[in-house]
Amino acid sequence: MPLDDSREDADLVAAVLAGDRAAGDALVRRHAPPLRELIRRYASGRRGFGPDDVENVFQQAWLRLLEEGGSRLQAYDPARPFLPFLLGVGLNACRDYLKAERLRRPPAGEAPDVPALGAGPSEAAMGEEARQALRRALSALPARERLVLEWVDADGMTFREAAGLLGMPLSSCRDLVMEARRRLRRQVEGK
Repeated sequence: MPLDDSREDADLVAAVLAGDRAAGDALVRRHAPPLRELIRRYASGRRGFGPDDVENVFQQAWLRLLEEGGSRLQAYDPARPFLPFLLGVGLNACRDYLKAERLRRPPAGEAPDVPALGAGPSEAAMGEEARQALRRALSALPARERLVLEWVDADGMTFREAAGLLGMPLSSCRDLVMEARRRLRRQVEGK
């Protein structure tokens, strides 16, 4: 197949399961950016976690899908979108990698690189001090809260999509985002 394979994800998955390597390449090309971004964001603020680690987890996620004759890939429901399924596999690969490497958050007071929530007009107007306070507050959030907050508030993911990726009820996901917003507000306001 050509590099610009226009088949639907479900068709590509079926082709991969039938042994079509080009279909697998097309899936990887199509979904590499959001998967890498998920991994980067999930691991942001982890001491020692760099670009090589992002690539390692990225590779592990794809290997998980394809190992043992694609048994995990066979679990994909073609009636549903493929990306949330893939991101769920990627999220689990992140968790496993971080556990295996025993990477920890930096000590308190050491602000890691935390991705900005976006450079909209309001952030552009903020002073450097306020941006630093926001980054410190984000880094102080538990990883799960930070991740779901970024998905919903920065990436425009719906609560339902985020809940599906985290494997939790919709109401719990909403509660998690609300709590993350409250914590962030208290941190920034210094309360």
